[in-house]
Amino acid sequence: MDAHATAAPQTGHDSPLGLYLKVYVALMVLLVLTVGVAYLNIGAWSLPVALTIAAIKAVVVVIYFMHMRFTGKLMWVYISASVVWLGMLLFGVLIDVIMRTR
Repeated sequence: MDAHATAAPQTGHDSPLGLYLKVYVALMVLLVLTVGVAYLNIGAWSLPVALTIAAIKAVVVVIYFMHMRFTGKLMWVYISASVVWLGMLLFGVLIDVIMRTR
């Protein structure tokens, strides 16, 4: 058997190192922003702002490090439905937390 026959197939979507460094810097900036928001006294908005920043970081990781920008449209439908469902759950929890703290 040929040694090349057992090798993993190439996907054809190699990302340059510069792109990964830019994504890393963006994630670090968002991390600093998250820590900065934790020190601000913005009341009940602390949690929604922190969760929004966390969601942005999660989207960046999914798109670039999990290579979702190279997948088909059906996978985007699945991901979008999951994100909408997660958003509805988190919205319900946030409303409950806000109403209990009044």
